[in-house]
Amino acid sequence: HGPKVIDPPAVAGSTAVGAPMPVYVLLGLPGSGVLEISRNLVNFSPDGVELSVVVASDSGAGTPGLVACARGRAEALQAAGAGPATSHLVLVAVSTTSAMQLGMLLEAEPLLRVASLSACVSACRVFQCGAMDGMRRWVDGLWEQCANGWASSVLLVDTEKEPTDAEAFRAQLRQNHPAVNALRVARGHMSSETIDEVLGAAAFSKEVLESSRCAQLCAAWRTLPVPVLPKLHGGSREEGTTFDVRLEGELCRQRLTRCLAKLLPDTKLRFLGQAAGEPMWATRRPQRQLRGIRRLWQLAKLKVHQEREMEAGLLELERFLGKWSLGEGIRVDALSGNALFDGNSRLLLDANSGAACAWLPSAQTTSLDHNSEAHPGGVITVVLSGSVGDEAQEALTRLFAQAEHREAAPLAMKSRASLTDSETGKVLELHRNDPLPDGWFFDGTRYVNFSGGRAVRRPDEEEILMAWVAEENSRVELWNQDLY
Repeated sequence: HGPKVIDPPAVAGSTAVGAPMPVYVLLGLPGSGVLEISRNLVNFSPDGVELSVVVASDSGAGTPGLVACARGRAEALQAAGAGPATSHLVLVAVSTTSAMQLGMLLEAEPLLRVASLSACVSACRVFQCGAMDGMRRWVDGLWEQCANGWASSVLLVDTEKEPTDAEAFRAQLRQNHPAVNALRVARGHMSSETIDEVLGAAAFSKEVLESSRCAQLCAAWRTLPVPVLPKLHGGSREEGTTFDVRLEGELCRQRLTRCLAKLLPDTKLRFLGQAAGEPMWATRRPQRQLRGIRRLWQLAKLKVHQEREMEAGLLELERFLGKWSLGEGIRVDALSGNALFDGNSRLLLDANSGAACAWLPSAQTTSLDHNSEAHPGGVITVVLSGSVGDEAQEALTRLFAQAEHREAAPLAMKSRASLTDSETGKVLELHRNDPLPDGWFFDGTRYVNFSGGRAVRRPDEEEILMAWVAEENSRVELWNQDLY
């Protein structure tokens, strides 16, 4: 028989201690858009519906790590006295695991039961191109996440970008998994029909789904090890290569945007939500000790200083990107993960060849459990296709290191050798009408003296430039002293 389903209580607090808590699962491959769908679920859920969202990835810990995240949040909710009628536990899993494997492990937990399992699919990520024969094949793990009897619904996004691929996927879905309810979902919006399907308390226990599960597994399926799922396609195919890039520091918004534009040139990164906290230039300690106009003046200098450093850093980044390459024939299919952003915020990233979004989730409704203790900077999972080697992984690590925030350094002191031709020309232009040294005059074409000497440039040019360098360095010293 299928898994036992316990109806949710009618009133809050009527659940017995230790009774299974329903969990609503959003499952998607990296780049499937599952993070944006979860954000839409938070934004468009009906009034009075309290969501407790856990965003997790199976990097490092595998599928049991996803279940551990859901179990930990369920224990915290039950300890706080929350019941299924007042709080909805939503597990957002960015993973390559199958719906069967995740569903079986969740149902095996005495504290949890699966209320619904929705697979998120991007129309831009249903096919992959073989490196050898150039033929398109289904993305690995796609049909395992939409498995008949295990996925209660399939949410299809980016259909307007790839309408032909979307229709091909829907046709294959109707043939392979007729019991699955397929819904089109637009980015940035979620209809009430989709919300009812995702938050359906009995969606996973429908008779048609239970009968499909019973046809695949025996009655004692809970005691069996997780089986290896057979591939639903025939013939050989190219396996996508997945790398985990571990970050050390916090990311910079402008630098991250340029790095992703290098990886996915046809995709524009959209930032969803707003960063919390003050701007970086407004968090320096010295300015907090000042008041009035002095504090305002120092804040202005801090802001200008930070903008100058940002501009210089972006120019350096552009030079790096001009020389950087993954390698010939290697393409980025998708990437997802989380990263430290803006000091104390966590940025959720989800991108493919059709769309890319970065979401700063609400601290009140969303928790991020992504092995953050082992990797406090975050982990980005990148899916590559082509002839991928160790060089590609090293190149990705260098690229995301460039996306990290760079601390503003003091302004460098100037010297005569450091002056550019443009700076030299501007300085000399400012002093063009200054008096010449004794014994020199300008005849309209050359500088001449009474001894018959002739020169194209001012005879005191070096003295003027050195005096300007000394004056500028005194300003730099005062500037750095005020800032640091």
